[in-house]
Amino acid sequence: MAVAEKTKEKVIVITDLKSSLKEFARAYERASRGEEVERDTIGVSNPKELQTLLSPKRLELLRAIKEHKPRSIKELAGLVKRDVRNVHRDLVILEAVGLVELEKKGKEVKPIVDYDEIVIRI
Repeated sequence: MAVAEKTKEKVIVITDLKSSLKEFARAYERASRGEEVERDTIGVSNPKELQTLLSPKRLELLRAIKEHKPRSIKELAGLVKRDVRNVHRDLVILEAVGLVELEKKGKEVKPIVDYDEIVIRI
């Protein structure tokens, strides 16, 4: 019998600003002590912020990265038929919240999505 591999997920929680700030402070303290900080949970303060973060174009980027595993931002931009600068700007935002990893390889930057699904909790 085969053992099923655990699905890796990113969790986005819609929460109030006060709770988000408390969680950020706890994570900052752990990082300051050199402890590993869990980056699988992302907090947003309201549904509008979530809608902005996961815009249709950004979701398209996440899907393209997951499905095609492009070797560079330029290749990704070609896959989604968008300007490289605009794709780069969206990737920087997605990296800042932990939804994309940008791995430098020489002059190229490879976008990576290392999870299987996004779960939204309210």
